[in-house]
Amino acid sequence: MRALAGLDGVSLVEEPGDTMPLLAKAHLSIVPLSSGGGTRIKILEAMACGVPVVATPLAVEGLDLIEDEEVLLSESDEGLAEMAIALCSDPARLARQRARAHATVWSRFGPQAIREAVRDGLGPDGAGQ
Repeated sequence: MRALAGLDGVSLVEEPGDTMPLLAKAHLSIVPLSSGGGTRIKILEAMACGVPVVATPLAVEGLDLIEDEEVLLSESDEGLAEMAIALCSDPARLARQRARAHATVWSRFGPQAIREAVRDGLGPDGAGQ
């Protein structure tokens, strides 16, 4: 990571207190997770800000995102890099991915979706099922 940070136009921000200013400037988010977990909330945060996500299947496991529509997936680092370059080289596609990312998160994980899930879990009379 430190070697990449030495490239023109690349900066490394270690342990940011607030990711929102970073996401506001981001073109995309790359999540090359090959083991473990714990990054899924960061994927949803990026998408909620309209930042397209390029990731490994493991990184988005359990989110039920639609490949090539809501998220771009590859098993390899080379594939992730190729997808990121292709996306950044196509402004119209990048704009579509931004809109899809934002719409997906807000419709499936936003406040209204949470209200409906809680209501459905409690039942029509609010007493639980």
